Amino acid sequence: MERKKILVIDDDTKVIEKLRMQLVIHDFEVFCASNGLEGIEKVRAIKPDLILLDLLMPKMDGLKAARLIKFDERFKDIPIFAITHLSRLNSEQQAYEVGIDEFFTKPIDIEKVTATIEKYLKKA
Repeated sequence: MERKKILVIDDDTKVIEKLRMQLVIHDFEVFCASNGLEGIEKVRAIKPDLILLDLLMPKMDGLKAARLIKFDERFKDIPIFAITHLSRLNSEQQAYEVGIDEFFTKPIDIEKVTATIEKYLKKA
C-alpha cells in the first residue's frame, strides 16, 4: 500500500524535524517547506494527503497559503492543520474561516497531532 504524503510547512527547522521524525515513525512520507510560497509550490508538485501549516512565516503567512490552497479545485479537499504560536481566539477563528480543518498551538502535543492525522487519513 502506498504511504500517505504529509507536507509540513514551517519556518522553524526544529519543529519541522520533530514532526518529520514522528511522522516517519508512523510510516508517512514527509515533505517539508520553509514558507508559504514554497509550500504552495510543493502542494502543486506532490499533492499531499494532508498539510501541517505554521501561520507565522516569511514570504507568505499560513492563512494566505491556506486560502490559496483551499481556493484551488484540485487541492480544496486536502485537510490542513494549523500549528502555531498564535493565541487561539482570533487566530483560530481566522484559520477556520480560510478552510483550516484543525488548530494546534505550539509547543505541539506530537501524539495528539499524530492521532488526529491518523483519524483524518483513515477517512480518505
